[in-house]
This record gives sequence, C-alpha cells and structure tokens, in this order.
Amino acid sequence: MADAYDSLSASQKEKMLLFFKAVGREAASSSRARRATETCQTNPITATALEDSLFMIQYDNAQEFEACLGDEVLKANLALLMEQPLPNDYLSAVKRKLDKL
Repeated sequence: MADAYDSLSASQKEKMLLFFKAVGREAASSSRARRATETCQTNPITATALEDSLFMIQYDNAQEFEACLGDEVLKANLALLMEQPLPNDYLSAVKRKLDKL
C-alpha cells in the first residue's frame, strides 16, 4: 500500500490528504452533533404529527429528527413516514433506527 502511495503524483497525494481531512472533520462533527441531540430537544414525533406533510420543518437537522423519532412510533407508522418527502439525511436517520431495531 505504501508503494502505491509513493507512486502517486504530488497533486494526487494532496487531493487524497484533503479528502481524508474533510472526511475526518465530517465524522467528528457528526458524532458531536449526535451526542448533543441524543434526547429530543423539541417535540417528539407522533402518529398525528406524521399526518402533516410539513412536520419535519420542526427539526433543525437529521440528528434532532432521529432523536425525536421514537422506536414505537417508527414501527407503527413506517408506511406513513415513508410517504413524507424526507431529505436523504433524514432517510438515513430512519434507516439507522430501523437497523437498530
């Protein structure tokens, strides 16, 4: 592996380093954000809330959305939730919760 790295041009090495720094920062910031919102800071998501197509605007980010989406509400209302126009990061949050369940 070191030989492959040594064979790269200087610009390719620079691009790799920039990429790995960016990925490292993103991973670190997402874990901090997740720790900060492990508990729901706004309104917990309910079956009634899921009937409103604009319910997700109450949540500042996918981590907050994930914290406010309870396991039982998710299991009982998955079809209703999937009818919502959720952004990809919110869908990823739903997938993480389903994987956990």
